[in-house]
Amino acid sequence: MVLKVAILAEKYATDYTWYVDVILKLIRIAGNYVSEEIWYRVIQVVVNREDVQGYAAKTVFEALQNPTYHENMVKVEGYILGEFGNFIAGGERSRT
Repeated sequence: MVLKVAILAEKYATDYTWYVDVILKLIRIAGNYVSEEIWYRVIQVVVNREDVQGYAAKTVFEALQNPTYHENMVKVEGYILGEFGNFIAGGERSRT
């Protein structure tokens, strides 16, 4: 079921910041049921779309303030912050 939700979210996403939000929420809610391919796919989307890189970095940085973590969420946060952490240095989150 989680995989189907992720596939539909990507298929019908017209705004990739929305897609990032949906997948991150899916990982938080369904942590144990999120396969490697789901969190890996959100990484691919962020890497390939410059317009969401800063947004994703700031979003996962803010998510670190939440004391509840799941292994897959930590993987996503670590990768995105490692690659795009420079975007969190200043300014507000941009929904370009």
